[in-house]
Amino acid sequence: MSEHRVYVVGSINQDLLISTSSYPKLGETVHGHTVAYDAGGKGANQAVAAARLGATTRFVGCVGSDDSGIAMTENLRANDVDIAHVTTVDDVATGLAVVTRTDSGQNAIIVIAGANAELNPDRVAAGLTALTAGDILVVQLEIPIPAVETALRIARQRGATAILNAAPAGAVADLLPDVDILVVNEFEAATVAGLDRVDELDFAAVAGLLAERHSRAVIVTVGSDGAWLAAGGQLTKIDALPVTPVDSTGAGDAFVGALAALLAQGHPLEQSTRWAAAAGAHACLKVGAQAGAPTLDDLTAIFGLDFGR
Repeated sequence: MSEHRVYVVGSINQDLLISTSSYPKLGETVHGHTVAYDAGGKGANQAVAAARLGATTRFVGCVGSDDSGIAMTENLRANDVDIAHVTTVDDVATGLAVVTRTDSGQNAIIVIAGANAELNPDRVAAGLTALTAGDILVVQLEIPIPAVETALRIARQRGATAILNAAPAGAVADLLPDVDILVVNEFEAATVAGLDRVDELDFAAVAGLLAERHSRAVIVTVGSDGAWLAAGGQLTKIDALPVTPVDSTGAGDAFVGALAALLAQGHPLEQSTRWAAAAGAHACLKVGAQAGAPTLDDLTAIFGLDFGR
């Protein structure tokens, strides 16, 4: 089985984790249980998830010249992510995400970009000089759009497979010509499709609509209901694996990182998507955006998956 590299161009944040029994309503004050700091950022989360599944993973991003920047960079290194193209920007704070988690395992997040806003096209191009055909590129929308555009354009020119995780949700129609696989959750799917009502959407239909409209493979993740894969004119239901969630923070990032790693290792898209769903489920078993990102051995032990090793 061939193996290519995973390149993640994206955000890296310090996470501030707050647990509470319920979210406050506007104007309301509620008591929290605990507060903690952790490693995060959608890009960094996805890079760690890919590396833990055995993919050679390189990260392109920016941190600030502060203690958080040092800690976040060292965390990537400790997880076997190549950080040669993580740029430290002077006099700028590292990105911050405030994550509020309820006792039921749900979360809401506020992100302050900080140094992530300094990731420009030149830095992206420098980080992708070795990108080649067969490699997998992953980008999200927590970094400036010009950086995303540059990464996707380079991937198209080099023959790499480009995965766009359109999160946070935004207008992405201009990006999609250079995208091979679009990954969105149920809320992001509504925004990308230009639909208003999230609660009444038929996500199978939305996945098919987006795939047909843009001629791209589309994966719509729907939490505990699994995911829908629309590719090659076919629509496939990806069943969720049953778990008792502790914290859903980072589940989507674990899914995307796993998808990239498995594709880089030569697995077909449908099988990679099914195994990525298992990685997303595993991520819900621990508190924190990266703590639950699994290894292949974890997925074999807990879900009985056979990766043919």
